[in-house]
Amino acid sequence: MRGADVAGPEAESGKFHAGNLYCPVSDSTSFRRFLADVRFPYLAGTSFLLFGLIFGAFQLLEITIRSGNPGADLTYLHLSRGMVTSGGLVIWIIWTLYEYRDRIRTVMRQHDDQYQRLLGAAVETILLTDDHHRVVYANTAAERELGWTLTDMIGKPLTEVLPVAGGVDAARNRRWEADVTTHTGRVFRADLTHVVLLDEDGRREACGVILRDLTETRLRQAQLERSERLASLGHMAAGVAHEIGNPLTAISSIIQLMQKRPQDEFTTEQLQVVRENVNRINKIVRDLVDFSRPKRADLAPTYLNDLAEQAVGLMRHDSRCRDIRFEADLAADLPTVTATADRLHQVLVNLILNAVDATAGQPDRQVRIRTWADADMVHLSVEDNGKGIPIEVLPRIFEPFFTTKDVGKGTGLGLSVSHHILTGLGGRIDVESEPGRTCFSLRIPRETIS
Repeated sequence: MRGADVAGPEAESGKFHAGNLYCPVSDSTSFRRFLADVRFPYLAGTSFLLFGLIFGAFQLLEITIRSGNPGADLTYLHLSRGMVTSGGLVIWIIWTLYEYRDRIRTVMRQHDDQYQRLLGAAVETILLTDDHHRVVYANTAAERELGWTLTDMIGKPLTEVLPVAGGVDAARNRRWEADVTTHTGRVFRADLTHVVLLDEDGRREACGVILRDLTETRLRQAQLERSERLASLGHMAAGVAHEIGNPLTAISSIIQLMQKRPQDEFTTEQLQVVRENVNRINKIVRDLVDFSRPKRADLAPTYLNDLAEQAVGLMRHDSRCRDIRFEADLAADLPTVTATADRLHQVLVNLILNAVDATAGQPDRQVRIRTWADADMVHLSVEDNGKGIPIEVLPRIFEPFFTTKDVGKGTGLGLSVSHHILTGLGGRIDVESEPGRTCFSLRIPRETIS
């Protein structure tokens, strides 16, 4: 058979047994392996030596008898020599094979273990079926991926163990992608390969299915595509910021000059509106610059507790935070981190403002800031009791220009810039959200003292 073969519980002639897995060999190969396993040179040599000893002994007797010329005794001697020599050699060969039976079994078990370890160590799910499409072998990856135990899979129809959208064509070799449903009900996209195993005469003896979960692969592809988009956006942001920044500065200066001159009430109000929108554009430009600037600059030991107290102190004077109750749970003796203080301060202010906006309309608006440390990281969390973030948009909240706020109330760059800053420090920012609670957590490596 080409490749692996599958059969029933008993091995057929000319096949290695490996649990439910068989690896057939041709007659010539089997015979050569048999001769090697029983140490044929040793067997042939000792047999020849035994034959020589018996023949030599009888030769001495023949010489002795010939000296007396008894014809009947000589005939009897020749007959006895042939019988004793043949019988002795047969007995010797049988005894040798009997003694080496354990060695032969050990060699076969070694082949069995090799195949079992090879298939068991495979990352992909491997299922082998007999000609009736019932599972006769499954590796440990199949147990992990499909939710069945190994003993439960054996003997079951392949369609029950591996429910595949569109089914499996058991008549031909093929490779395709399909949705697979596990025994626990989980559905995932998989790459499947179906192989029809043939014997030396081209007749189908068994089938094999190799399955690879594409979930992680698709996730890495999506992350790579996102990284490429962010890199392109970073280059674009630098150019946009440069082209827009200078004209905006000129416009802002002209507006400020006009506001210093006496104007009617309507003109004064409109100039103020224009100035506010110019400032908003300036903020977007600054965020774009922050997004596209190098990750590390002006790094120094930074104490997160100080930044948290400064950010909360600043927000207490903001008109949007008048009815907010701030709670601070800052760990004593918090280690420092290596960072740019003003950029981390920017991250904290942005998270606090988002928390304040999220609590709008709540009867008891609360924002809690907490710090702590472990062996490798310093942690800071900003938690609010707002309405929460819809679960369907959570995966996108760190994307540039994505925002859940109303038009005109958010640029969609705050969290993206924060994520960019934390990643540049070797840390990360995570979010947990449910109705009535949202928590952003920062993790930054502790300062390394050399």
